[in-house]
Amino acid sequence: MQFGFIKQLTLAADILHNGKLWYILMNHEIYENHLFENFCTIVQNIQFIREALFYIVSL
Repeated sequence: MQFGFIKQLTLAADILHNGKLWYILMNHEIYENHLFENFCTIVQNIQFIREALFYIVSL
């Protein structure tokens, strides 16, 4: 369970850091890699992800 959370957080960090939301949405490989559901979860919980990233950066 925790590994899945870290995996999603890492993906979110990469998306936010690179500012490539549009790229991820338009990239057909996201469907092939079965990441689309994780991405949707991240978008729905974007505020939580931002707070988590802020906490991690402040460590």
